[in-house]
Amino acid sequence: MEKATAVNTCLGVLKGRDCIYLDQVKQDALNNLTFTGDINGHLISQRRDEKDWFPYTLTFRQVLAYFTCELDTYENMAGTEYLDGSSFDLIEDSTWLKSLAGAGGL
Repeated sequence: MEKATAVNTCLGVLKGRDCIYLDQVKQDALNNLTFTGDINGHLISQRRDEKDWFPYTLTFRQVLAYFTCELDTYENMAGTEYLDGSSFDLIEDSTWLKSLAGAGGL
């Protein structure tokens, strides 16, 4: 069964649908996927100062597959009810990842 665990970042746990603002996504020929944007300082668990926004760049390497959709669509999808409101989770025992392997993908 899938298990979602909130990732504890240097800003703490990122909570809420308006916590992570995504400005740009880049994918290169080496299977790197880079996200840039801002994190809402009012929706983090470890408030270090009075900054309202924290810029970020997050790069994943050797990306074989990823899924994206509009936020309200995602929140209404079947199979996401186990999410607890964290904006950045590690998903263990992923059904989606297993389905890729079953199709010869991974």
